[in-house]
Amino acid sequence: MTAFDPTLEAIARWQQAQEAFWNAAATSEAFSDPSAFLPPEWPTADDLIERFLAGFLPTDGSAGQDWQRLLSAGTSYQKTVAATWAEIRLEFEAARIALQGAPGAHSDWRLFRDRWFAIAEAAFIRLQRKPEFLSAQRDVLSALATWLRGQPEQVRTTIRTARLTQRTGQNALLGVTTVGVAETPREIVWSKGKTKLSRYRPLRQMAKPVGTVVICYGLIGRQTMTDLVPERSLVRNLLAHGVDVFVIDWGFAGPEDRDNDLDHYVTDHLSGCIDAARATACVDDLTLFGICQGGTFAACHAARNLRDLNGLICAGTPIDMHADAQDGDPAHGLLNLWVRSLSDDDIEALIAMENGLSGDFLGTVFNQLNPIRTLSRYIIDMPDRATDLTDLRLFMAMETWLADRPDLPEALARTWLLDVYKGNALVEGRLSLNGQPVDLSNIDVPVLNITASGDHIIPPPCSRAFGRFLRADRYRELSVPAGHIGMFVGRKSQTLLAPEIVRWLHTIG
Repeated sequence: MTAFDPTLEAIARWQQAQEAFWNAAATSEAFSDPSAFLPPEWPTADDLIERFLAGFLPTDGSAGQDWQRLLSAGTSYQKTVAATWAEIRLEFEAARIALQGAPGAHSDWRLFRDRWFAIAEAAFIRLQRKPEFLSAQRDVLSALATWLRGQPEQVRTTIRTARLTQRTGQNALLGVTTVGVAETPREIVWSKGKTKLSRYRPLRQMAKPVGTVVICYGLIGRQTMTDLVPERSLVRNLLAHGVDVFVIDWGFAGPEDRDNDLDHYVTDHLSGCIDAARATACVDDLTLFGICQGGTFAACHAARNLRDLNGLICAGTPIDMHADAQDGDPAHGLLNLWVRSLSDDDIEALIAMENGLSGDFLGTVFNQLNPIRTLSRYIIDMPDRATDLTDLRLFMAMETWLADRPDLPEALARTWLLDVYKGNALVEGRLSLNGQPVDLSNIDVPVLNITASGDHIIPPPCSRAFGRFLRADRYRELSVPAGHIGMFVGRKSQTLLAPEIVRWLHTIG
């Protein structure tokens, strides 16, 4: 019996139940709500609120004003979600009747399933752009923060232990099956506090490396994404082309790190990593490769004009966080919209709830940007991959990575939400390092700016805004046909991204 056997058995049962449900939808005149099809242990966004409220409802009749406010906010939030479910039911009923008349429809239950998911996804994306929904979300957050401040530490600890997160398919359906990630051999060459710099062992011997690259991921996620599994590893692809690759691991922030701010990570630790990589590789300068939040770190470092870089690569990097308005895809930029809907006091209250932003909370936020797509990963993608163990292993590796989110320290979280996202301080010249404004136009090294056309987390216009600050003859853009994570682990990306990076490294010498 292999470690995957229980997983495969669970998926087979899930697929059989799915087929029976949607076959009934194809033939029945009285169709039940698809939300009833979800396993009872899998909370949806609206009943997370209900379960939370029920779990902490005072039983002694002592509910105070703060609790009543939270109850009212939760009820309003549920009403907006319930209205969307009703909208989905009506739209799908019309689609179901139309599909029942299609040739061969009764023998293809997937037609009905896929149509329901498409309708539901579009409806929830529309919902998240409605002012009344944004207001309801904001009220729940504000009421929760107010109520939580008045609770004894025992209650606060209970809530920290059982966070309001939508459990992944791995937790809800598959038990504890996990796979190893980021297993390409590497050695730690420098460390400071929780930060570690590692150098990967080469996969081939070359008289001279193509270039020296330091990968700088952010703290919203882990750098292991760049080396997920051998067949989907940007790191291995770069090593195979003869690149000398280093990677920064920021570790896991705890309460003792609450004062770690942008200066801590960029001015102090990132600079230390670059100096250590230069000394280890025996080079005068190198290429810094910043990814997502790490790309913002990298751009801020390059703007200090320290002459320790020969090039800068940014991928999925937040630059102009108000430029999402230029993206025509309604699913893009919902994170930007949500943050802008919060007042400064709301953001301070959010950070104060746990002296920072927990990785679990961030994971929930990302899942709720497109909750139906999150759900479809386990109802559509996972069963479809179960027939191929390689594909299933990749799926589980992604789940392992998603569950491995570090917390964002309080000081950095404040800068990230208030200044970078809400205030757009980077492009307006109001973001500071060491007391000096970060001026992106100071960057005088060649820049390769990589965007993903389907990136809903960092919409492409938010990254492409970088080019407004740089010399045209030193700036190049590369668009990858993928999503925010797919640009690194997608099938097409394996033959596109690394070769393009290597070609660009050759051009900068």
